[in-house]
Amino acid sequence: MEGRLSARAESLDEAAGRRKKELRMHGHKYQVGETALYTPARILSARGSSPCEILRLLSTDGDDPQYRVKCLTEGFERVVRESELSGQNARP
Repeated sequence: MEGRLSARAESLDEAAGRRKKELRMHGHKYQVGETALYTPARILSARGSSPCEILRLLSTDGDDPQYRVKCLTEGFERVVRESELSGQNARP
């Protein structure tokens, strides 16, 4: 029984590794844990840009990769497009 569970855990780890590799291949500039500046495409307030932590890499919206982020000045997470992010942690 333990052998089967161990094999299943290894299989899940391999699948997660493949998924991470697939996401990187789609050209995400930022990685989990990095900080970027979020500027909404439609500015609905006068707040301007906010620093955000990248929490998760998501699929693309057309040619624009997406991220789940948490802005440091807000108490909630949001999904943003890469075109709404800028900052020093960007990968070329």
